[in-house]
Amino acid sequence: MRKNLIYMLLLLPIVLVSCLDDKNETEVKEYNEALVTAMTFSKNDSFPGLAEAKFTIITSTDTGRIYNPDSLRFGTCIDSVIPSLSFNHTPAYTVFYTGADSTADTIIYTGADTINFSVQPVQLFVMASDKETGKYYEIYVNVHTVDPDLYQWECLNEEVFRADGAETKAMMLGDKLLLFAGNGFQTQLYTSANGASWSAGQVVNSLPANCAVRKILQVENTLYYPSGDKLYTSTDGLNWQSTDVSGFSLLNMLFLFNDSIWGIAQRPDQQLQLCNMARGGRMALTGEVLPSNFPVSDYAALPFTSASNRKRAMIVGGFDLQGNSLNTRWNMEYLNGKGYSLANFSIEQPSFASLTGASIVLYNDEFHMFGSVSEDNALSADNQLISIDEGLHWTLPDTTKNQLPESYRSRQKASVFVDNDAHYIYIIGGQNRTESFTDVYRGRLNKLTFVN
Repeated sequence: MRKNLIYMLLLLPIVLVSCLDDKNETEVKEYNEALVTAMTFSKNDSFPGLAEAKFTIITSTDTGRIYNPDSLRFGTCIDSVIPSLSFNHTPAYTVFYTGADSTADTIIYTGADTINFSVQPVQLFVMASDKETGKYYEIYVNVHTVDPDLYQWECLNEEVFRADGAETKAMMLGDKLLLFAGNGFQTQLYTSANGASWSAGQVVNSLPANCAVRKILQVENTLYYPSGDKLYTSTDGLNWQSTDVSGFSLLNMLFLFNDSIWGIAQRPDQQLQLCNMARGGRMALTGEVLPSNFPVSDYAALPFTSASNRKRAMIVGGFDLQGNSLNTRWNMEYLNGKGYSLANFSIEQPSFASLTGASIVLYNDEFHMFGSVSEDNALSADNQLISIDEGLHWTLPDTTKNQLPESYRSRQKASVFVDNDAHYIYIIGGQNRTESFTDVYRGRLNKLTFVN
């Protein structure tokens, strides 16, 4: 069928433009090539982005290739699309061959007909104006086959070990996952390369026997643990060294903020105050005395860069020194060489009721909060909340796009973090009223793992 069509087209007369005056006779110049130089799609309001598709054209091979490196969005229909072609020289004719070889449709290109690109490749034949030379192309229109806005969650391990009431803390250190377990008498360390298979527990003898593992803070490739007048550090989680803290007791760690490591200190007069240190330096008190309702444990803390490119950090919920559950949301901001400010944003604009044991991460430019318990020690009914305005307001995720697995059980005190490539969220361990978990969950937003 294709050969017959080409033969018929070859029989078309050569076009000559002439005048009655023989002296003014002009012949149309013929070319021995007609290469495709550009391809676009006509706009379709039902499928935004179709007209913006960018195609790469390869002509250096015997059979050329036309394709879009950046796939069209998920769900884009390409079975009835109007293509527009540009050439280096005007061809004699251009033909599309669509469908399977045995049932291929032959369509002469006019610029107005729709083409079915859903059965690939679509073949394109371009005949030069000399009607002797031509070139074939294969056209591939790439469309994402998965929903880019869908979160994929999976359970990598249902139980790393029997917790039996142990408190846990997990993080990613380098290319390894670390899981600490403390029962008040000793601390054990479990490690994994993939989250599914874990090593047997190793006793960490260089930490205090009553180590409260949830106080361990990771800053890049170093771990920090506060313990009264000592600060412990480690680069592997198993071997720790201690340095003395002078003039105050170190209660807990916060985060890395403005290139300093921050913690919460209690002075000899029992007043609370922030402390910080440069990496490799020594902790020192800074700022004014903290109010009595400042959290000292079981808070969620997260440093971030704001949409206005300001260095900020939030500290959400937790317990104060008297053991009261808090609904506070403290905001710390660096003031460009003028120190920092610390304000309780929840005074005038409460974001939520009292909560403890929550975890917050920044992922896909959104704040994700997982788990907590209320003032009456009831587990939150919402396993996950999302904020798009830096913690001012929190909403439930769209469960058609982001739903934790059915096997996931409500909890607090889970270790939640984002991997080094910012592709995955990990949720490891945690507790409810009666159980301690050592399961490992991992989730990702599809579009963050797409590769062109």
